[in-house]
Amino acid sequence: MGAKLLNVKATDSRIKKVQKEHSIVMKKGLAAALTVTRIKAKEHLISNSTGTYNPYRARKAQPNTSGRLTSRTGKLGLMLKNGASATNPLKGWTPANFRTKIAKQTSNMLHSMVRELPGGQYKGTIRVQGKGGDPRLFDTKRGQPAETLRTLAVRFNWETGIRGNSRPIFKPVAKETDFHLHKFVKENNAKIWRM
Repeated sequence: MGAKLLNVKATDSRIKKVQKEHSIVMKKGLAAALTVTRIKAKEHLISNSTGTYNPYRARKAQPNTSGRLTSRTGKLGLMLKNGASATNPLKGWTPANFRTKIAKQTSNMLHSMVRELPGGQYKGTIRVQGKGGDPRLFDTKRGQPAETLRTLAVRFNWETGIRGNSRPIFKPVAKETDFHLHKFVKENNAKIWRM
């Protein structure tokens, strides 16, 4: 008769606990990375240096830069940073404990989501989902044009291209975001294995 294996249940229980904690770390890491992506995307915008908020006049005074997006009215920046905290990148995510398969964060124009997939995979997405809620987005003072949720949402189409011309804001910051994600996961996984 072979030797009896001891503490199989206890070992199995610990592995399950580690797997559950790892799942939470992965979802938190992705959520934080999505928040950082929004913040870095705002920083990647070229600011309006003309002093006028009328996009047509501003465009004449400050011509477009090839491949870069200029924020004429500042509204794209408002949409990107709404609900995104640099000091607490998990702020606004629900559920806050990340113990469900899906966690979400909504803002005035963006819907971020992280999802646990079969086979130990995870996916993070940011989608345009206009809700408004910030009166500054619809401000027409200082020559700003009247806006609708649709005209505000169209600004995000520059990521993939409008009339064959793209001026991405998310893609250029992806490497920095990827570094943030890997650093977060590595540090927190180390803590889990010391439990």
